[in-house]
Amino acid sequence: MNNKISIGIIGGGIAGLVFANFLKNDQKFHITIFEKNKYLNVSASGIQLSNNATRILNKIKFNEIDKNLFSKIEQVRIYDYQNKNIISKLSLINFSSNFDYLCLDRNVLVNFLTNQITENVNLFHRKAVQVKIIRLYSQMVMRRSLILSL
Repeated sequence: MNNKISIGIIGGGIAGLVFANFLKNDQKFHITIFEKNKYLNVSASGIQLSNNATRILNKIKFNEIDKNLFSKIEQVRIYDYQNKNIISKLSLINFSSNFDYLCLDRNVLVNFLTNQITENVNLFHRKAVQVKIIRLYSQMVMRRSLILSL
């Protein structure tokens, strides 16, 4: 009998992929991600990561990513929209502690997260249309499984 807990993650965006990466090495779980779209490097869009996000991502080896794929943000400048003068500057170096504020292409982050999970997580490119939670009782132990109708 398989004693693994089945986990279905609806949505393979950044949050779903990060969650799967944190669970992937725990042998108690059988993980499936349901994402309706294929991962294609379509349009470039930037994403900013706070120092807290960087700290969390480093726990799943984000710190090993090629340093040429992102920029470190050290300062924010606030401009007057009409006359283009600088109103204020804010140095982020004092806020970053041991982790940096970063800016990168969203596709770089999605590709990193997707490549990290290929071995231990099932990824289905199908739309989940219904979710049912079923409670199973076996020898006084309750387990939860998600059943998805596709």
